[in-house]
Amino acid sequence: MVDVADIQSDLTSLVGRDAWRVSRIHGSMFFLEIGEKRKSSYRRRDGTIRHYDHGEWHFMFNMVQWRFERDDQVVVACEDEQETIDQVFGGMILGLIKRISISPVGLDLKIDFDAQMSLKTFSNSGRQEWDQWTLYCPDDRYWSANGQNVLATGHSSEPRTEFSE
Repeated sequence: MVDVADIQSDLTSLVGRDAWRVSRIHGSMFFLEIGEKRKSSYRRRDGTIRHYDHGEWHFMFNMVQWRFERDDQVVVACEDEQETIDQVFGGMILGLIKRISISPVGLDLKIDFDAQMSLKTFSNSGRQEWDQWTLYCPDDRYWSANGQNVLATGHSSEPRTEFSE
């Protein structure tokens, strides 16, 4: 099992912050933008530069099962059609983060928003090399979790440090 205490301070820092955009990247992978908007850019393979607004905090959910729920109903989930995901994400209003918790089993997340919506993630693999989600922090740090209960952290310019028991 993983000691999740190392990430708890950063997760607690998200409570009360605005979750202002959910956007699908590829397949069912998506970003959840939180906090103040910050300009970001990256160079594409073709050499062009793409500009993008990220939250000062943002999650990238990739190799993980997920669903958004409201009133004990599934609003949208990872196995829905991509067009459905895009449509729901485009109109989604989440508001402030009320609670966030992490499970020591699978490092699954539950995020409750004040718009009566919840996001839940579920491990879908025990393969260590598959990151389930990554939390990017304002100071260029990140936390990344995978299904084998390995929590990695570091700065984007440094090698990863893994915490597991």
